[in-house]
Amino acid sequence: MATPLGTDKFSGSFKLGTLKIVEYGPGSISRLPSIFASFGVVKPFIVTGNSVRTRTPILQSICEVLGCRETDVVVFSGIKEHAPVADIKEALVLLAGASCDCILAVGGGSPIDSAKLLSHHHFSASSVRLPVVAIPTTLSVAETTCNAGYTNEAGDKVAIYDIESGVRAIIYDAELLKYTPVRLLVSSGMRAVDHAVETMYRESIGELPYKPLSLIALADLFKYLPVIKADPSDVCVGQLVQNAAFLSLFPQYAATGPVGLSHSLGHALGAKYGIPHGITSCITLASAVRYKATTDPVAVAQLERIMPFIGLTSSTTPQLNGLKVADAIAELVETLGLTTKLVQYNVPPEDAVVIAKHAMNGHEDPVVLAQLTALVQGLY
Repeated sequence: MATPLGTDKFSGSFKLGTLKIVEYGPGSISRLPSIFASFGVVKPFIVTGNSVRTRTPILQSICEVLGCRETDVVVFSGIKEHAPVADIKEALVLLAGASCDCILAVGGGSPIDSAKLLSHHHFSASSVRLPVVAIPTTLSVAETTCNAGYTNEAGDKVAIYDIESGVRAIIYDAELLKYTPVRLLVSSGMRAVDHAVETMYRESIGELPYKPLSLIALADLFKYLPVIKADPSDVCVGQLVQNAAFLSLFPQYAATGPVGLSHSLGHALGAKYGIPHGITSCITLASAVRYKATTDPVAVAQLERIMPFIGLTSSTTPQLNGLKVADAIAELVETLGLTTKLVQYNVPPEDAVVIAKHAMNGHEDPVVLAQLTALVQGLY
């Protein structure tokens, strides 16, 4: 059967990276000691946010499974949203004098990205590589990439790429999701939807295993995110959405460059205007898919592959199929109670051109700039 993707889109290779262990299931935090034993480490430097430390018993649970007291471990809980560089520098000072032999990230994307950054900079300073273990409490999936994003002094989101500082082990314990605010949980789930959709038309990765796994992830995310919103205490459904989030951004160690337009727009919006990662996806993804559906035939062919996995039937033209996927995304955002506009975050309308330029990732094309500026203006 002929396909607009071309046979080259179904050929390629992929490389495994630093991730060695994924433990999953309710109560799987109990397997943390065996993970430490497998790496020959005993003293973690715990990186988290203030809300995890002060509003949940998660750190206490970690200490219980490790057989120690909270006073026996080194904890840095000053990582704020979007990982400001000042927080990273403060954590590095504490880490330098802590005599720890690994880094344990607990929480969402900012603590996990920060842990990767700390491992990277610690190695640069000491030639000692500290393995990173992640216990995610959201669905944003920072733990599967070797990119580590942070906010620089100018307030812009930037990132480093270091395959050796990637996470070595992940624990997906759905019991911990009950401590995550529901809006944060389901909006980070939309971030996972964003990963899966844009993985389908991302140019820098091949077919296997990423695209088939993204399709499976989308089926479960569309089905179960509304369920977990209605009943956040359902641990079984929580585990299903955690597992789906992992599949939405299966470890992509050889992937380079931007994930896609929605992500690029999100990077321009998040740190600069104080918009959470998951909410940026709620704002941008449907519009980004509409744009791709009308401008990119290869992306449309990939969007068509999504349709049966989210309960859609084919229309008369490929473009209409792509637009149906965009509409389904917008409907999911509305179902989750996450419909959001830029005006709610006081993003000045005159910044639309700057945001569009950022999303172009250095490309110069006045026609595309005009199109993307109109797209951003439509997000108000």
